[in-house]
Amino acid sequence: MKKTIVFDFDGVLHKGYEGWKDGSIYGDIEYKLLDFIIELMSKYYVVISSCRPAEQIVNFMNDLKYKDLVFEQYDSLYWQKDNIVGVTNRKAVGILYIDDRAWRYQNDFSTETNIKMIEAQL
Repeated sequence: MKKTIVFDFDGVLHKGYEGWKDGSIYGDIEYKLLDFIIELMSKYYVVISSCRPAEQIVNFMNDLKYKDLVFEQYDSLYWQKDNIVGVTNRKAVGILYIDDRAWRYQNDFSTETNIKMIEAQL
């Protein structure tokens, strides 16, 4: 059974993101990442998880008509459709999350060390 990889939208797929502003999708799309997603879909389900309304992302991405990629909104915990990118504004279940603001917590380190590592990223 395929597993799911989850991508954030703003700052990852939607590059040039400089904050919410008026809520529109105003930056450029990272087309190289779309090609990467196409390759991943042969082995994994792919989801975009964002705080934005999922319908906004679906409409915008489908309007691009990029290499027959299809985006579909969903509102359940799991996405299990082949060759379609699921889009949700909920926390999607996945084995890996690709996000421009992520940081991996290290249980092996002390709280103080973890805090220093976080602050070094800011």
